[in-house]
Amino acid sequence: MDLPDFAAWVAGPLLEVSEDEAEDAVEQLVDCHFVEVVGTDETGRTRYRIHDLAREYARERCLSDEPREDRETAVRRLVDRWLTMARIAAAHGPGGASRLLPVPATDDGPAGASGGPVRASGDAVPPTDVSAHLTDEPAAWFAAEQPCLLAAVIHCADHGMFDAARELAATLMAASAALYNQFDAWSRSHDAALAAVRRGGDVEGEAWLLNGLGQLRLEQDRFDEAYEFFARSLRLFEERSVRTGSAGALAGMGAARREQARFDEALPLLTSALAQYREPGDISSMAHVLYGIGYVHREQGRDDEAWEALSDAHRLYVTARDRHGEALALRSLGLCHRARGDMAGAEALLRESLAIFEETDDAYGLMYASLSLAKAEFRQGRMTEPRQRLDRCLEITRKRQDMFGEALALRTLGEWHLAASDWETATETLRQSLGLWDKLQLPLWRARTLRDLALAARAQGGTATARECEQEAYEVFRRLGTREALEPPEPRDAPGR
Repeated sequence: MDLPDFAAWVAGPLLEVSEDEAEDAVEQLVDCHFVEVVGTDETGRTRYRIHDLAREYARERCLSDEPREDRETAVRRLVDRWLTMARIAAAHGPGGASRLLPVPATDDGPAGASGGPVRASGDAVPPTDVSAHLTDEPAAWFAAEQPCLLAAVIHCADHGMFDAARELAATLMAASAALYNQFDAWSRSHDAALAAVRRGGDVEGEAWLLNGLGQLRLEQDRFDEAYEFFARSLRLFEERSVRTGSAGALAGMGAARREQARFDEALPLLTSALAQYREPGDISSMAHVLYGIGYVHREQGRDDEAWEALSDAHRLYVTARDRHGEALALRSLGLCHRARGDMAGAEALLRESLAIFEETDDAYGLMYASLSLAKAEFRQGRMTEPRQRLDRCLEITRKRQDMFGEALALRTLGEWHLAASDWETATETLRQSLGLWDKLQLPLWRARTLRDLALAARAQGGTATARECEQEAYEVFRRLGTREALEPPEPRDAPGR
């Protein structure tokens, strides 16, 4: 399979032997110098590699001595084991990784987040010495297995195992979420699997993979490309009446338009997606769509509708035991309080959200919740701790190359300087944020930053500049129909929402 390295357990499903026998087989090959020890992975397990000459000789013997059916059956046993382990790791991993994995069959047939039809895992039970790592160190497990999963996708795609290729490709989506936006394996796996399913005429598989590529572009903040991938997948899903696929594609299209602040397009798409989901099987997906609907309502100033949708999302996330989603919903409910000026109520919910992200070791969720909390804190006059939060958040976004997060952290830091009456530093920081919003082509966030710059300009005597910034921002608010458009375009004396 051209695995770059492997743990000894891999020999178990390939040879259809027990865990102990798998260990013995690998150690015998080490003793014979056909296999070498290459080190220890992040879970503490020994990794092995087959010597190049031994690999080529073994490949020749395998192709000549083993029937194709036997070779494929062995690979499928390993694929099933990987899928079982990936589901366990994703369920305990940060970043909402489990939402990106294939889900069990629903009433309209099997479905998956990207991988399409899902086989029963049968007796694909993880090795006992690996199980603890799946629950206690899921990100470390994904880091160790990611190169092997990618190699397996390519092998299955090249050998006509299209269903296995697309299912494994979905595990690379979950790995990216758990490992904080390591997108290369996600992209390469989907490209390889997509070419394979097209060769094989698997149109539904093509739809799932297009959906996965849409999700990738969404995570990369490439929103127009994301929308187009989701729209292409939707056409294929609708041709074949795949309900959950159609709902997921509509939800993806709605999420892309929501991020672009094209709310009049986003809301109908999200509402249509919600109408196609069914309880109880789809509650996690329903929760995520309700989260998006609540987000749109909040941004357009419909506070009661926002609170209702987000509360429903929170309830469903709790029912689904989706801790990442639960924390997301609490953060968004806190932002509802903050938008209404209830800073104490906002802080209470944001601290709940922060605690869950800390508990689940979700660095990204922690960072975004910290940004929201910092703003609630300094608007109540507490300056020291929120400044420390903001500095940490900015460092994380730059380290992870999260341009949206960096732009948001800079804007919030600029608002902190406004609250501290440090007009010059506020202007410099906000202009850095403005440049990133321009690169991301996100007009709403740009307008909000312009409105903050107007405050700094007016405080420094630049009345004309302030008026120009305010007018430009208000035109965007009016065009997008946001809550700020309901406010008069007049000078403000406090940092904006």
